[in-house]
Amino acid sequence: MQNKSAKMPDTMIISNAGFPGDNNFQTMKVVMKTANPILEIYHNCGMLLRMKDERIQQKVQEYLLFVKKAGFQIASSGSVSDEVISGLNMELLPIQQYIELISK
Repeated sequence: MQNKSAKMPDTMIISNAGFPGDNNFQTMKVVMKTANPILEIYHNCGMLLRMKDERIQQKVQEYLLFVKKAGFQIASSGSVSDEVISGLNMELLPIQQYIELISK
């Protein structure tokens, strides 16, 4: 017998792309829309996450702090504050600088 009151778990999406530009996620956003996610985090310039440069790592750690805050807020209240959403959308490095950095 199936429990009709069972609820599907909420969906959160976190995706990273090594290429610059938001167009990397267009197909994924369309496909995942059917899951009605409670939070979507799409971030480009993913190669920065592994770089050892101290200036870059400082910005990466600031960004990852927002990711952790988002997870905590989702778990505790089911939503994410505007401040955290703004942090999740921060630019880690201007696109031109990113391209120059990874081209070395």
